[in-house]
Amino acid sequence: MVGYLLAVLAILPHFYPPRDPRHWAVFIPLLVLAIPLLDLVWVVVLRWRIGQPFYQGDTNHLSHRLVRRGLSQTQAVLLIWLAAALVAVAGVRITLFVPSPIFSYTITILWILTLINGFNFMDNMNGLCAGLGTIAALYFAFLAAAEGQYLVALIAFLTFGSLLGFLPYNFPRARAFLGDAGSHLVGYLLAVLAILPHFYTPR
Repeated sequence: MVGYLLAVLAILPHFYPPRDPRHWAVFIPLLVLAIPLLDLVWVVVLRWRIGQPFYQGDTNHLSHRLVRRGLSQTQAVLLIWLAAALVAVAGVRITLFVPSPIFSYTITILWILTLINGFNFMDNMNGLCAGLGTIAALYFAFLAAAEGQYLVALIAFLTFGSLLGFLPYNFPRARAFLGDAGSHLVGYLLAVLAILPHFYTPR
């Protein structure tokens, strides 16, 4: 998260005016990334207070609490739909050749959901999900840079670097997998990165 923040702060003064409202966009992914970090800190503090080792498994994490409160699979799917819809509502949409807002919203949401679930399905083989994600993220990074969308390219390069660092643990002999949370995030990021250089302009 520190690397992400420093990289974006290095780019913003050069490519966007000082009063550009897009400067605030840097805090959106930071807030999202802060949730699991704060959750980890909270669990570590709880273990320290009761004298448990930090590495011992427990059920105090946010995901466990949501399950205990009755978060069902249906609700989890609805949250994924909501995440896809938020992208379309924010103005990042696929337009293609049909001048219809309803079509644009529908195809954008379906595209994001398809990639989210597609990458989740691919996370059952060594190196498949992380490998394809690495290649796609690198392609979108160069594509966005060629289009002059440097913040999009930055996000794509960060996704590429994260997956490339994870790949040795997942291929050829998998010692770890991305899991639902990781594969869903990769699919979500790549779906949005595929839209931004082609269909979205801040004007």
